[in-house]
Amino acid sequence: MKQKTLIIIGVVIVFILLFAWIYLLFFGTPQDPKQVFSDLGFGGEEETGIVIPPPIEEPLPETPAERPKLRQLTTRPVVGFVEVQATTTDPVTVYYAEAGTGHIYEVDPLSGNEKRISNTTIAEASYATFSPLGDYVAVRSGHDRRANSITLGTLNKTDGSLDTEP
Repeated sequence: MKQKTLIIIGVVIVFILLFAWIYLLFFGTPQDPKQVFSDLGFGGEEETGIVIPPPIEEPLPETPAERPKLRQLTTRPVVGFVEVQATTTDPVTVYYAEAGTGHIYEVDPLSGNEKRISNTTIAEASYATFSPLGDYVAVRSGHDRRANSITLGTLNKTDGSLDTEP
């Protein structure tokens, strides 16, 4: 085949494509959806199949809330706390250690009454942890830049001291 023939065939194809593009651009929009020759059935049609309803979810049983809503118990900075309940019939009390002084307080969460139960001062207290029953406490003092010391002790609620002797 000659080069001249290939060029003529290419130009004819370009003109046909250009004419089809112009026709579809201005006159190709169908007035009725049934006029679309390439309707492949994606949407717009009602399905005649079986409709399976979604499974019905059973509501979860409601459990009564045993505790009141969250509220603030103190305005002092706290470095550690524990909720203590000696027996199941006793009310819940909260023990917490104050930042900086290391004083330990007891708070009744229902009434909000607060009482200091430890008069022992631990300078620069920065972290405290309690045993589950609140009998023992470990208080870390100092900053991250200096050597930290840890004070371990037993809470003596009668005389308001933190016994650090074994």
